[in-house]
Amino acid sequence: SFELQSRQTDGMISPGRITGPDGVQFFLVDGPHSAPTQHMTEYDHVLVAGAGIGLTPVAACVQSVVFHRWKFSVGKCYPSHAHFAWVVSYRDIRAYRWFISRLKEVQDCIVNMRKKSAESMRNKTFQFNIWVTSVPKDLDEKTAFKGLEHDSEDPNFWGIPAPESKVLVERAPFSKMDLYKAVLLPSKKERMMGDIRIFNGRPKWDPRFEEMAKLHAGEKIGVMFCGNTFVANALKEACEKNTGKSGCTFTLHKENF
Repeated sequence: SFELQSRQTDGMISPGRITGPDGVQFFLVDGPHSAPTQHMTEYDHVLVAGAGIGLTPVAACVQSVVFHRWKFSVGKCYPSHAHFAWVVSYRDIRAYRWFISRLKEVQDCIVNMRKKSAESMRNKTFQFNIWVTSVPKDLDEKTAFKGLEHDSEDPNFWGIPAPESKVLVERAPFSKMDLYKAVLLPSKKERMMGDIRIFNGRPKWDPRFEEMAKLHAGEKIGVMFCGNTFVANALKEACEKNTGKSGCTFTLHKENF
């Protein structure tokens, strides 16, 4: 329940109005609604995907899996095999610069765990796919990186930095600026940077689903998606089309907006 209050000009607080002159309520709260990603821990094999601002739950999930579940769990944890996908329009990339920095930290953590906890990581799969859509056809290096050198001098360029650990860790063989530039200027062919793959154009889901089916034969794979209906419909079709291949079952949980 909730209570509405109103502050008068003299500072006095009085009960607020919740109904109009016709007796109809001003506010209608519909919810709470479940989120697709709440199903992630029900599966040992997952694909968590987001489009545009749908990156927010993807970012939360990838950090939960890598920084917490895999880092601190003992034995089998759910999920043990995590595939992630992000579909982003070229014009929006700079707004998500904070995530590029975080994704580099995730990759560093994966590299470090594979080196120092090899036995634990042997039965785990991590992959992150990025599709950059609406890339200008005449895009060149000068245009893509315009103002980048000057802007990057801003101490808040990557957002609020996380505290630096004094513990020596293994890191991926590329910097966050290398990753950022790869996304700003996606090549026509797939580009691989560690466990991160960058594609130019709209997602082609079938090759990715066929790849997962071969890698995780006979398993139930949960697919979670937050984003627009076009991508959701494509994922639904891919789940239906690829269920049964190599004995795999793909189950979609989605949220459209």
